[in-house]
Amino acid sequence: MPKLKDERTVPATILIEVPIAEMPPATWGLHIDVKLTAAQSTALRRITQGLDVRGATLGNGRRVVNAADAVRFVLEQIQNR
Repeated sequence: MPKLKDERTVPATILIEVPIAEMPPATWGLHIDVKLTAAQSTALRRITQGLDVRGATLGNGRRVVNAADAVRFVLEQIQNR
């Protein structure tokens, strides 16, 4: 696997399929508060670290550096498709 300048390993990528509805209900809230399982937490930490190492940014230019940013990044990627 290639190395970055500071010798961290470049993260792998995966491709997943997610079903997307045409338009979600307009009554959905804008805030979520969830309790993750250990496996879900590990997956989110892996995504967050991978995005951080690659220097990913949100649509507003902010670097992805935490779990909330990672979720925002994934949702922006879906929105942009």
